[in-house]
Amino acid sequence: MSDFSYFCGIDLAKNHFSLHAVDQNGKVILHKSVTRSKLLTTIAN
Repeated sequence: MSDFSYFCGIDLAKNHFSLHAVDQNGKVILHKSVTRSKLLTTIAN
């Protein structure tokens, strides 16, 4: 089993949220814009 760590940032706006995540090496693993209604679904997946 390998350890996996990353940093995730969420820019909170009124209707759209920008998600950005990087791994332990600083490589971007997620850069996405989602609506308020899809935020929880996106984070859960």
